[in-house]
Amino acid sequence: MEALTPRESEVLRLIADGKSTKQLAAELGIAFKTAACHRYRLLSKTGASNTAALVSMALREGLLDSPVGESSPGNGESYSLETDRIAMLLEESKQERLRLRHALAELHALVNQLRVSRQEVRAAREQAWRNRAGGGRCLKQTGETMFEPLLATSA
Repeated sequence: MEALTPRESEVLRLIADGKSTKQLAAELGIAFKTAACHRYRLLSKTGASNTAALVSMALREGLLDSPVGESSPGNGESYSLETDRIAMLLEESKQERLRLRHALAELHALVNQLRVSRQEVRAAREQAWRNRAGGGRCLKQTGETMFEPLLATSA
């Protein structure tokens, strides 16, 4: 990995402190697009896929002067604890996404079962009308097929 410039180190520190791109721009006195460009270059240069991975990698590699939220630099144990915490949070996030994917798949299966059940109920209702009416004429009502018995008319 390439060494970071002083400006990139400053931007990395602000990102590690939880600053948004808009806040970066305001604090550094630069345009929003310039701040976004700095963030993008940091992600590209480090190979990180997102901000959490960037901060985790920066802590692991010792690119930050002090751990996030700490004022005493040079505390290697804090780096390790913070890195472990971030790795744990990333793993929990992955597990939660996987759990949500499974829940969504189950939901889709239930919706499909409901569709099939509704079709079966409609078919059974139509058959009952046919049996009861001994034949009938088809009426369209709200998208469902209903049968009305033929009434004998006497004139």
